[in-house]
Amino acid sequence: MFDDIRISGNWKTAKKISKGWSSDIKYYIETANSKPLLLRVSDIELYDAKKKEYEIISKYSCLGFPMSRPIDFGTCNSGKNVYILLAWVEGKDLEEALPGLPETEQYRLGREAGLILKRIHSIAIDKSDIPVRSKKEKKLLQLARYEESNLRIAGDETVIHFVKENIDLIWKRKPVYHHGDYHPGNLVYTKIKPLGSLILTAS
Repeated sequence: MFDDIRISGNWKTAKKISKGWSSDIKYYIETANSKPLLLRVSDIELYDAKKKEYEIISKYSCLGFPMSRPIDFGTCNSGKNVYILLAWVEGKDLEEALPGLPETEQYRLGREAGLILKRIHSIAIDKSDIPVRSKKEKKLLQLARYEESNLRIAGDETVIHFVKENIDLIWKRKPVYHHGDYHPGNLVYTKIKPLGSLILTAS
């Protein structure tokens, strides 16, 4: 299925990756000169969405923070699939690394993650990407499902009330691009002495 990918002739290894919640089929790729890559394959019906995703990743990559760099995009498997090829990120998932780090380091990394997100929000948004409708109904539905669930956090009533009272304020601010799945599992921790650093991966 990789024959249509123009640089696949230089690959010596392709191992399927089962980790993650994405619907993409993921592969660890190693080139003939031992360069590691990440290949994400999706159904061709998702072509437009994946093309937009690749364009957004390319915009993120120009912001100066460490991340899985975009390398190639296109179709494969005789047009049955669409793929995104990214640079492989070495390190440990922040989700796994955090429990073993001192609290001060956890806090510092949280601040670093916030600065990465702030840079993402600094990108000028294309007019064509601005939604015509707000996601207010969707967010209130998600909140209602949380309220009806058995996974409530003690003392959450104040926060729930605040969200309901102020949710309209979100759409009075300038729209920005967002990661959409920003959590420790999509950040890689690399131990660079004297302090570790974060690398953003594609979700």
